[in-house]
Amino acid sequence: MGKVRNSGLRVRAGSRSLVTFAGLLLPRGHMSDVLGDPPPPTEPAERITIGQRFFDNVFLLLALGVLIVFVLYTGWGMWEILTLPKATLP
Repeated sequence: MGKVRNSGLRVRAGSRSLVTFAGLLLPRGHMSDVLGDPPPPTEPAERITIGQRFFDNVFLLLALGVLIVFVLYTGWGMWEILTLPKATLP
């Protein structure tokens, strides 16, 4: 009679293509427009940059922000301490 796929979404019966949805056998064109075939997997054409990785992951972005603030303010404070002139005692 026909060929049944393992996915359970499509059944070929002769020349007609039927779609199964929630146990119902529907002619192609009703629910198949909603279900459809998933797009084939595509590989990214280019590598994801480090900046894009930080912007895509909010926790990495938070860690980067805290690290930058810590390093800048600590460095600024150390610079201020090291460049203070010697105090004259009365």
